[in-house]
Order: sequence, then structure tokens, then C-alpha cells
Amino acid sequence: MGGGRSCTVIGCQSRSAISRDKHFYSFPSDPTLRDVWLTFTRRGPDYEIKKSSYICQDHFDSTCIVVKKKQVCLAKNSVPTIFSRTTVEGSAEKIVLTFDRDVQHYVEEDTQLNPVYDKEKHTADLLALREQKLKEMAKLCRFCLEDRGEQKLIAINKLKEYAISPQEMMTLIGINVKYNEIFSRNACEECFQQIFVFDGYRRRCLKAQNRLVSDMKDLCR
Repeated sequence: MGGGRSCTVIGCQSRSAISRDKHFYSFPSDPTLRDVWLTFTRRGPDYEIKKSSYICQDHFDSTCIVVKKKQVCLAKNSVPTIFSRTTVEGSAEKIVLTFDRDVQHYVEEDTQLNPVYDKEKHTADLLALREQKLKEMAKLCRFCLEDRGEQKLIAINKLKEYAISPQEMMTLIGINVKYNEIFSRNACEECFQQIFVFDGYRRRCLKAQNRLVSDMKDLCR
């Protein structure tokens, strides 16, 4: 595990120099999960997470620990839930928190976690973030997913004016139409023109095939 590692959690005295068999885990790269770990440390949102920041194995449930190729590591999306605190009598008390994955936060309100858990507010924040992301997605071209800036997007439904079925066309080029109600219903000018080219080529191939079938029937008479 290397030397000189220490646990970032407030109150934890784990040091790799003392507990050589203890494992220390780096903060995850995923921003949401990273914030959850930081919240657990109780160091506050302004704490700067560094490459030398770790949380020791004492704070993870045994189900989070997996062995891969003889190497002890954390299961994907693991969060720390165990910590110790001193009681009024002066004895050590083990606390196991409950983590709500729906809102990505701890349920307990009396553990000095910062910020204090507010399920309704956190849920509202997540919904607001979802709505913001949906608005951003609506500005993208449904085909190439590029943001063309100030370029005006064209409604995909406008293809019907050219006797082109948007649904059929998207299926032909391998685009899943299952989520059409969520994704942008617009296309950029470049993709719109590409569809015309593709549809023209498709019609040309169908026409050639029908002509070939007709010629074959004439030969077989």
C-alpha cells in the first residue's frame, strides 16, 4: 500500500506506517461519489481533495471489499458508512450510517455530517439538475449530438414535407427511437441535408432493384 498514508476522516487515527496490513482507498473520480466521500469525512465542502487523500478500510462495510487477482480493492460505487465516535462516558461507539442511493446522500441527521441531510431539498435539487440537462440536450442535434451554437436547428418532423418518415429514417440509420420523447427533436442543417442524400440513394437502390426484378420476370416468361 506504500508508506505515509493516513485516513482523511475526522477523528480517525489510521496510519499506514502503524497499521501496515490496513488498506487505504483513493477518492473516486466520479464527481457525485467524490462529494459523498467528502461529506463523510466531515472536513467541509471547502476541503481540497488531493492525490494523498485516502479513506481507510475501517469505514467500509465488508460487502464493499472485494479481492481481484489477489488484490484487495473496493467494489464499484462503494461509499463509506462506518465511523467511531466517543460517547459521553468516554467509550468508543461504532456508528453505521444508511446511504440513500436514490438521492445520493446519508439518511441520518445526527452524525455531524455537513451539509445536514434534507431529503426533500436534495430530491428537488436532483430534479432541477435533470431539467437543466434535458434543456441542454434539447439544444443538440438529435443525429450528431453537436451544439451548433447560434445555428438554427430544423424540426425533424419537417422531413414529412419531403415524403420522408422521420421514424423510419432514424431506424434505418440505427438510431434508437425509443427515447424520442426525451431527446431533442431537432437536427442541424448538415445532418438534415445528409438525410436527403441518404434517402435519395435509398430510393435509387429500390428503383434499380424493382427494375431488375421486372427484367428477370420478363426473361422468365
